Amino acid sequence: MTRIRCYSQKVVMRNLRRLLLAAIVLACVPAAVAPMAAGAYPAQHYFDKVFVENLTDKCAWITVYEASAFTPWSIVNSNAENRPQWLKPHTTHGFYFYQSAEVKVRAEVKQHADCTGATIIDTYDIRKNPTMANHTLHAGLFPNGNRYNLWFK
Repeated sequence: MTRIRCYSQKVVMRNLRRLLLAAIVLACVPAAVAPMAAGAYPAQHYFDKVFVENLTDKCAWITVYEASAFTPWSIVNSNAENRPQWLKPHTTHGFYFYQSAEVKVRAEVKQHADCTGATIIDTYDIRKNPTMANHTLHAGLFPNGNRYNLWFK
């Protein structure tokens, strides 16, 4: 190793070492925060379920969202059973979602029972820290006069 002769060379060498350390750290970060491939779940991953019940005489388009402290709202879309879908009057459907910090159920209520017509109301409810002992939540779409409300029970 050559001997450093002046102060400016010492500063340059120190900054090069810092830059090298920063490059190593930044090279490791994407692997740690990259999203997992579809269908790949870590061993400690758990699922919860929310049952949505339509207690009205109208059809509704149901969408379930999930979020955490580190991820924005995203639509639960892991398979055909969990995708947003129509919920006919007086029926119930269960949606699985990743155990998360928040879950939101949204109902877009249509004008008619056969899922036709304009959207007459768009309503939702959010449950923070949804995990329960049996990992099941219940939400209902209720008539309220000439309005409709979606609430977690």
